Amino acid sequence: MIRFVSCCWLVAVLFSLGACGIETDPAKRAPASLVQALQVQYDSTGIHYIEWEGTDILAGVGGYYIIGSCTGADDENQNVISLGSDGQTLHSPGVCPGAPFSIQFSGTNPIQVNISVGPLPVDYRALSVPFDPTMAYFDNFLISTSSYLVGCANTWTAVSGSGGPFSSIPQPCVIPGHGAVGLARISNPGPGWWGEISGSVVTVRRTILSGDVQEAIFVNHPYTHNMELTFHTEPMTQQFLPAGSIYTLQEEISFREPGSSSGIDDATLAAVDIPASATVGDTISVSVTMLNTGDTTWLEPADHLGGTRLGSLNENALTWVPGAAGGYSNSQTDQRLYLPAPVSAGQEVTFSFQIQVPSNPGNFEFAARMVHDGVAWFGSEIRQAILVDTGTNDAGTNDAGTDDAGTNDAGTDAGGADSGEDDGGQAQDSTGSDQDQTDSSSGCSCSTPASGSYASLVLLLFLQLYRRRKT
Repeated sequence: MIRFVSCCWLVAVLFSLGACGIETDPAKRAPASLVQALQVQYDSTGIHYIEWEGTDILAGVGGYYIIGSCTGADDENQNVISLGSDGQTLHSPGVCPGAPFSIQFSGTNPIQVNISVGPLPVDYRALSVPFDPTMAYFDNFLISTSSYLVGCANTWTAVSGSGGPFSSIPQPCVIPGHGAVGLARISNPGPGWWGEISGSVVTVRRTILSGDVQEAIFVNHPYTHNMELTFHTEPMTQQFLPAGSIYTLQEEISFREPGSSSGIDDATLAAVDIPASATVGDTISVSVTMLNTGDTTWLEPADHLGGTRLGSLNENALTWVPGAAGGYSNSQTDQRLYLPAPVSAGQEVTFSFQIQVPSNPGNFEFAARMVHDGVAWFGSEIRQAILVDTGTNDAGTNDAGTDDAGTNDAGTDAGGADSGEDDGGQAQDSTGSDQDQTDSSSGCSCSTPASGSYASLVLLLFLQLYRRRKT
């Protein structure tokens, strides 16, 4: 075992790791899963089994699947469903023909889901994706919006709020042979909208990422407390989903302990690639990688209203040029970089863009942070100074003292060294042309005597030897 390590060597190694952009494994940086005892079974027809800490929360019910209807009635002869199908065409136990479909799952927590249904073979009255759990384990519902409708069929009442007990949803309708039923209904839930159901066992959240969802509903049913995303609107009997149409849904399903935190935005800087120096007027390529350490999914809405993105702080003194994902630059302190894709909790995103270098030399600060526009700034701040110089080669003026006496070492370079210490940048001599500069990074210096000094030294040695021989 090595018992002693030179502190200088250790510092050098740590510095070089940071300077060269060497990172730890992203998986090791990611937070622990919010669910430690979760088992999920899914295939190309739906989710059939979810166990949370030993409890099967789908026991005796449907699970997660696609269901459609040619009439809108709760009639098996008119319904089509993904469960029991071949994974390619919705199963048709009656006269309503099944549509082509695809369900793709990935991950465990959250579960990423990508759904496509269609082209529809005939007009449908209803088409939806329920999450149908065991009723005994779910008592409450919660939504990310502040109002909803309750009722059934043609009877609806507006309610202000973000959810409540399932028992608070009135049941004005009756399913023959089963009992009373009622719905809580949210119209036009867009990307970023989420709804969740909870009880004493687990909280389950569904977050819409994109797609053609028209409504979200929570069902106070005799046998289940259902959470459903629909491609139709209520009442189902007053509309058609036309033959030939295709419907899509991209969502994620996450699980967490009852009563644990939700809706928290947080971020940590994972990596940054910004040069410490640049030449006036240049355009430089940079990148910033952020890790989602909160429990929300970062989204960029199609209309770019209220999304989560990288923003410039008031101290920022550089102009950004957004990359392929887009963004805007109204001023150096009002700039945004849009997300290239949704970012789930525990995942990273890299913003690749350019910086327009100022036209005058000096030290300029890059300052940025994640922001959920319309909500709050959050997470790590990213700050780094960039030393901007003219790029002029001053080697011919060094011996006259111009460079060493003031312009570089006493002024510009000193400023760069200061900012490199504070913000992670590395100071450099702005011209890079000093012939007699010392290597300060190693703590020692070396100088090369001029050719005239060599001649003088040889002459002195010769004279000394000559005197000794005479004596």
